[in-house]
Amino acid sequence: MTTFGDREIWESWGAQELCFQGCRTCHALQHPPGRLCSSCHGCEFDGVAVSGKAALLAWSVVHRAPSPDFADQVPYTVGVVELAEGPLVEVRLLAGNPGSEKVDWKCGIAVEVTLGYVNGRCVPVARPLQLTTISTGTDTESR
Repeated sequence: MTTFGDREIWESWGAQELCFQGCRTCHALQHPPGRLCSSCHGCEFDGVAVSGKAALLAWSVVHRAPSPDFADQVPYTVGVVELAEGPLVEVRLLAGNPGSEKVDWKCGIAVEVTLGYVNGRCVPVARPLQLTTISTGTDTESR
């Protein structure tokens, strides 16, 4: 019996709580939520709040909108992060400074995962934990 599944994940995210599915038997966290634990095949789950600390595993810049809903957002950056608590999560990558979208993304950098709205849906987003500003002539870039 799944007690914390898809619907509960979306509800917790809508309430700005970064929660994931945690197995009651082995305490492993998993994402996306499933009917069985991917570690022990248990079938009872709780919602577990996570710290948001993560490492960037992979990233890509999207230049072609996957649907008309995203046409005004390209280019944008997406990534896969590994949370300190274990699960891998797809995120929208954001610059650390509002208004600045130039970040030198590198696999392995530390990021903070929070929740943000993309096309009216609350989804995980990540920003670099340490951001330095460099000056290149008249431009200032965030890295």
